[in-house]
Amino acid sequence: MNRRKFLKVMGAGATAFAVMPLHGSVIKALTSTRRTVAPTVNSLTNALLDTVPAPGRGLGSNSNYYLSSDCNPLTGLSVTVEVTKDIKSDIGFSFQLNAYSPIDANCVWQQYVITFDTTGGKPIKISVMVDNWPSETYKQSLGLPANSDLINTHGHVMLTLPSATVPAGYKFMIALSDDNNHNINGVTFTVVDDKSKATKADIKLESLFVNHTSPAKPITKDSLAPIHAFELNIVGPTNGKASYLYEGSGKITYAATSPLTVVNKKPSCCAAQGVFTAEAANSVYGTLAAGPSQSVTQTFDAVKPTPYTPGAALVVITQFGTSQTDLFAITSTGQLGELYYPGDGRWHPLTPPKGSPSFVRPGVALAASPQFGADNQTDVFFVDQNGNLNVFWVSGTTAWNGPQQIGPDKVAKTGANLATSRHAGLETQTDVFVVDKDGQLNMFWVIGSSTTWNGPRLIGDKSFAKSGAHLAVSQRYGATSPQMDVYVVDTKGQLNVFSGDAADHWSGPEAVGPTGLAPSAAPLAASRQYGTDNQTDMFVVDNKGQLTVFAVDGPTGKWIGPKAIGPAGLAPAGAPLAMSKDYGTSNQTDVFLIDNNGQLNMFWVDGIGHWNGPKPIGPAGIAPAGGVVATTQFGTNNQTDVYFISAAGAKTPGTPTMFESNGSGDWNGPKALDTGN
Repeated sequence: MNRRKFLKVMGAGATAFAVMPLHGSVIKALTSTRRTVAPTVNSLTNALLDTVPAPGRGLGSNSNYYLSSDCNPLTGLSVTVEVTKDIKSDIGFSFQLNAYSPIDANCVWQQYVITFDTTGGKPIKISVMVDNWPSETYKQSLGLPANSDLINTHGHVMLTLPSATVPAGYKFMIALSDDNNHNINGVTFTVVDDKSKATKADIKLESLFVNHTSPAKPITKDSLAPIHAFELNIVGPTNGKASYLYEGSGKITYAATSPLTVVNKKPSCCAAQGVFTAEAANSVYGTLAAGPSQSVTQTFDAVKPTPYTPGAALVVITQFGTSQTDLFAITSTGQLGELYYPGDGRWHPLTPPKGSPSFVRPGVALAASPQFGADNQTDVFFVDQNGNLNVFWVSGTTAWNGPQQIGPDKVAKTGANLATSRHAGLETQTDVFVVDKDGQLNMFWVIGSSTTWNGPRLIGDKSFAKSGAHLAVSQRYGATSPQMDVYVVDTKGQLNVFSGDAADHWSGPEAVGPTGLAPSAAPLAASRQYGTDNQTDMFVVDNKGQLTVFAVDGPTGKWIGPKAIGPAGLAPAGAPLAMSKDYGTSNQTDVFLIDNNGQLNMFWVDGIGHWNGPKPIGPAGIAPAGGVVATTQFGTNNQTDVYFISAAGAKTPGTPTMFESNGSGDWNGPKALDTGN
């Protein structure tokens, strides 16, 4: 089933490429002595002063301005996209009109989409779709399942282009029709080629059927609604995919019989607050004046993104069979990127990145591990844009292999979080864990040097956790027999532990601590508390934005906690964090996170002592609260390194960056790693 995907607003870490307009106060300062400037410049300055500030997430991809009519129904709306520079993409993209209905409407979010499928560099198929979403009460009255849409009509191919390029001169129009009550009751899609030949597709909503019903129920007037605001997004194709545009630009013209006003956040009169589309692309939009006007024109461009997304997930590992440190992250082009440090004083990029562009959603989670029982093999895992688990691998200094799919198609949501470990009590078994599309914990495994992966082994119940939830895995230190634990925050915001033994017997979930402690699916970190023989610690940033620890005594299996460390409000609830031994000291355990000010912080404990911190490291504003990794510098005995993808302060945004310490308590950095750009 082909469905549009949507997300609740996540704040920091959302993927968007932003172009910010000049702030009005800056322009006023620059123009305070402009009395002798020519009138044409004065007029331009006045226009700039009327420009609406960018939305909070910037003017890029799935974050554009909203246009409204002061909370009155919008009528006669049409949006025309004219391509002024050829658009090229590997997997395709879409022009997506997202329209928002009144709060009391039965239909709350209306989507009218032109999709361009260029998978594999094939000739482009241009198709159209309508995907409208019901209110919660209307969905229940129709007997629809959870998270289901109201209308989902797709697959209508309007035409096929001869190549994987949309040529300059093409125009694409989405025109909505409305009835006497201003309800949107139809859409006309029009494609005009570069020789002025027009192709149209006209869809009447009342000729369609309610999705997910059997027998089929026709769409009635009760399913129609007006719209009070809309935005046009140039994003990836359907099902949450992110696209990489090599080039392309154009202009967008918005026209209506109602006066259009430009605003930078969704008006309060609209339903579906906090909802935006999950698809993304490296597209940015031009600034707009407030209006009102019945015709508004905006530019857009495909831009070269930063090498990596600031705050993106990353992993750092030794490349086994070498004296090399490897850093992996998913690039802004949707490929597996690697930087490696062979001990020569500088980091080197692995070029080209692995996989085809747009193979993986930029910046998403990945995991890395030795393949236990194999000869110096290093594995890197991720879930691609189709929801398939994949592995790349390398043996020593040989060439990389992969990607190889593991398990069935569409096992999890794109970019789902992963955890990997040696199986407790089995020296040659490597395990990988993911929460699948049904919210159930899955385990995949391989024995020794085999390339044949097994699984999935289903653990626990369906709908236990959010699909793609963050996981942590650790040995149970001091346990009377080999035991491994997998940690996840369930749908109720409660920490849970699944435990497995050498015979692959699994128990759990065991609930630990209270419900509502942390955001569902929150990031976790787990490891030995150094200086103790039997204690395993698990960390999460709770709903108060406070670092929280649970501890378990291996022999007894008794959990203690939650214990709050440091102040509340330090970091976003559910902020990513990292845990490491402090190399260069004997028994110190460190925890790292990036706080609300974009500053790296360290907490630490010596043996079984009291926790200390937070200790700020480096400047504020260096990165959003996102992926952070702490580990030793391989080839040294006393150096601890902390890595993240920066937003500022070291080089250009999107640069992998590190701090380092030799155990003295002093930290050096930030140091930008060489991306090769």
